Amino acid sequence: SIRSNRRWNVRNVLMVLQFAVSILLTLCTAITFLQMNYLQEASLGYRKDHTVVLDISLPGARENFRALKNEFSSLPGVEGVTAASQLPTDIQTGENIDLSPSQTQGVYCISVAPDFFRVMSIPLKSAGDPLATLQPNDTVNYFVLNNSAVEAAGWTSEDALGREISIRHGNQKPGPVLGVSEDFHFQSLHHAIGPLAIEFSPGDYQYLLVRIAPDRVQT
Repeated sequence: SIRSNRRWNVRNVLMVLQFAVSILLTLCTAITFLQMNYLQEASLGYRKDHTVVLDISLPGARENFRALKNEFSSLPGVEGVTAASQLPTDIQTGENIDLSPSQTQGVYCISVAPDFFRVMSIPLKSAGDPLATLQPNDTVNYFVLNNSAVEAAGWTSEDALGREISIRHGNQKPGPVLGVSEDFHFQSLHHAIGPLAIEFSPGDYQYLLVRIAPDRVQT
């Protein structure tokens, strides 16, 4: 009868919808799993594991960060200690840098201790090892650019080394580019790596990054 045919058609439609929803949920689950797996296994461009973060922004701590750094460095099982103004996983500060009197470029920026690249295992191109010679009183107005910043400027790594640039905060005096770092993910993996200017201003440090030897980490 017409009524039974209608019931059959409605039943078929519901079965098809249920089957389609099941397929959709399965696909969503698979995509979510793949995304989570990618986020967990993707290379960030630096060593994040076995790193303890200590906030030194409290009054008195920042001024004494060198003593804290030396104290932690002397502990057994500590492979390295460095400092930074922001967490390397979440650099949000933006600024303009002057590449020449007529060329300005927008970048992200962070201030780090000179041993940041060694402790975090970030490859650095430089002429010799100029960061090793930086002293606390002369670390202002020296820079490292990441590959993305160098490319945005239209330079090669060789062109960038030794170039005088300035950043539009602090004393804004020009200083040389001492190195070019490999790109690393300093924001969510959902964001493309942007141009980054790295400077060395101890007064800006907010965090100590303490790397612990893997055999000293309890699991």
